[in-house]
Amino acid sequence: MFKNIKNYGFTLIELLVVVLIIGILAAIALPQYQRSVWKSRAAQLRLSVRDLALAQERYFLETGGYAASFDSLDIQFPDMTNTSFSAYTWTISSKIGNDKFGLMIDANAAYGRVFSLFLNGTYEGGAIVYFLKNGTGSIGTIQRGQTYCAETISSPAYQQNFCNKIMGTSAASITLSNGRYYPLP
Repeated sequence: MFKNIKNYGFTLIELLVVVLIIGILAAIALPQYQRSVWKSRAAQLRLSVRDLALAQERYFLETGGYAASFDSLDIQFPDMTNTSFSAYTWTISSKIGNDKFGLMIDANAAYGRVFSLFLNGTYEGGAIVYFLKNGTGSIGTIQRGQTYCAETISSPAYQQNFCNKIMGTSAASITLSNGRYYPLP
């Protein structure tokens, strides 16, 4: 009576092979996905620094000097209200941030700069820096208007090599007492 019934199910071995293949594909895809997420976050950092640098340049055209605080600039970052985050080893005049990244102004007379950095995660402390002035000193030769990828020694970004892995920098870095700067195109 049951002689013509065929087995249509999968064996345990076949199911294990499928699960193993899915696991291998996930192990390959997850790091690439995480890298893509960090690249998109880094693009947001770069855009924020560009906007802040343009606001500083407009301020310079109006006043002949650079602003030492965000209040003086004609730009607003409404989702950034945190001012208590760590600036690592950087000297800063003013800072604002949210739970993901922070923006900072350094009105140092030698080489003014604005920068944005990650405040948490794998590449915490990784930054994009825009220099407002030419300068030479202990950090090497800085060109006005140049954007750099930066990693501070005390941050996870330095250990994870944020600038090479995420920003794709290949140029030699300028090494400082507190980290590395890589010129960005």
